[in-house]
Amino acid sequence: MLDALPGCGSEACVSLITDLVLSGELEQDRASSLTSSLAFISHPTPAMVSHISALLQSPEAVPGALLSLSALVNSLCLRAQAPCSRMPEVQQLMQNLRERLGADCHGIEEEPALRTQ
Repeated sequence: MLDALPGCGSEACVSLITDLVLSGELEQDRASSLTSSLAFISHPTPAMVSHISALLQSPEAVPGALLSLSALVNSLCLRAQAPCSRMPEVQQLMQNLRERLGADCHGIEEEPALRTQ
């Protein structure tokens, strides 16, 4: 069953993957693999973003969850009829990321050598 979960792509499967990862019942490699597979969901929904956002509460799941979450939100935003920034699930995710990263998180600035090229 675990091998089939990444290919399912439904809200129920995403919820189950999130619950399994958060429960700690999976080996780290299996949890990482399942978390990474979430990035390839072809028809994401706002509810999926909510489910995966819960992974940000788990220190073990965060590295894979950030990449998967950003890919999922990107796919959702590309398909959305309304601006993504107005979706409550995306707004909540952004708030969670701000809290997780803290006030001192800054973007990478261009190096002087790159600006002249």
